[in-house]
Amino acid sequence: MLLVIDIQAGTANFLAGRDAFIERVNQVILSAKEKEIPIIYVKQAMRGNLVNNLISEEADPVVTKMRPSAFTSPSFCEIVKKLEVDSFIVVGLMSNACIQSTVKAALDRQYPVTLIEDAHDSVIKPMRQIWNKKLNALGCNLVSTNQFISEN
Repeated sequence: MLLVIDIQAGTANFLAGRDAFIERVNQVILSAKEKEIPIIYVKQAMRGNLVNNLISEEADPVVTKMRPSAFTSPSFCEIVKKLEVDSFIVVGLMSNACIQSTVKAALDRQYPVTLIEDAHDSVIKPMRQIWNKKLNALGCNLVSTNQFISEN
């Protein structure tokens, strides 16, 4: 399952390189759709709607969370259980908050996790690389957008 985390007006508006970041995320989304990988869009409460140029379809589930980890949302957990999810691919915002929190929670629950290393970001630029290293050390698989797209 592809998790698209917190790419909302209230989180993305101040992101340096915003358009290039969203383009990478959109490439991952399109590739996931081609590969028939289910997608869940996760929103942080009180951070606005998903950004307008983010690819999504009306049928795609969108869940709202109150805390950094998507696993704190009962509706998220329901969808994961219903779809019998066995692994996660993660993109989104912010590397040092909701991304790392959700990835750690997935790893704690013994899910294999792939983090698209160039399709998550933070307003504090070094955070992406710092968390790539930390999460990889915890067992998270890292791949680039191009690697993800080129895989089967």
